[in-house]
Amino acid sequence: MKEDPILLILDNRASHIGLQVIDFCREKGIIMVSIPPHCTHRLQPLDISFFGPLKTYYSRSCDAWMAHHPGQAITEYHVASLVNGAYQKAATVASAVSGFHASGIYPFDRDVFSDADFSAALTTDRALETNQPNGCGCPPISVCRDECPLTANPEPAGAAVPTVDTALLSTPLTAKPGTTAPGPTV
Repeated sequence: MKEDPILLILDNRASHIGLQVIDFCREKGIIMVSIPPHCTHRLQPLDISFFGPLKTYYSRSCDAWMAHHPGQAITEYHVASLVNGAYQKAATVASAVSGFHASGIYPFDRDVFSDADFSAALTTDRALETNQPNGCGCPPISVCRDECPLTANPEPAGAAVPTVDTALLSTPLTAKPGTTAPGPTV
């Protein structure tokens, strides 16, 4: 392990994680942490302390520009200078520090959120039942045939395409014991 490891915080986008990326990070002493789905608005420092103020400053810049140029429209030629002014105000060291603190990343604070704050992540945090006879676990809406990378026993050509189990889509979320709202299992 590297003497001075680096923490890389990622959202759960599949394109951000691949075997080459994981191997590279291991070699370089980079520790990858993936944010649970639907939680980036609470856990990504930029979402918490940068993008909101940037949007506000940009909106104010546009309002000021339109007040000084009545009857004219903002075009693509104006956007760069309007964004630049907003960015200069929003991108501060204090803003970055605030985002890491508010998300509980640094200084680390495991109690910054309740279980209810992560309930949105539960929509993707349950086993997916499939109608696949080969048990490969492919989503039921996929066409699992000879090219299925997860099984050595593909379906025979011409087999029926499985359908989505609609009962699974209407399954209600249930609260963990001792809580008032659904939460992640820890």
